[in-house]
Amino acid sequence: GLGVMVWASVMFYLEEGIYDPNSGAYVRPQEDNMTTPFASIPHSFWFALVTATTVGYGDDVPVTQGGRFFAGLNMVYSLCVLALPIGVIGSNFDAVWQEFDREKRDEKNVKENAAWMLSD
Repeated sequence: GLGVMVWASVMFYLEEGIYDPNSGAYVRPQEDNMTTPFASIPHSFWFALVTATTVGYGDDVPVTQGGRFFAGLNMVYSLCVLALPIGVIGSNFDAVWQEFDREKRDEKNVKENAAWMLSD
């Protein structure tokens, strides 16, 4: 939550463009005065969230050097905060699952041995 708000706020500041009173919107001088998708901080939330989750739809794209650099930082930060812990959690899940399988095998062996001893 808070991280997305910070990333969105900075991206809005870097990519807001120039306010055009005729159209009532922020425009990008780099793109022949096209309306910027980063029109407000809430609009920038979408970009920050999609970038942080590594989905990257491509519907909102930064055009300034600062915006591109900051988007790259957002990607690397998100990789460290989301992807690396998920790998650790997956590894721990696998270890617990293997232990569970081993306990089930041991339990089955005990039951088989008990049945074999009772049959004698």
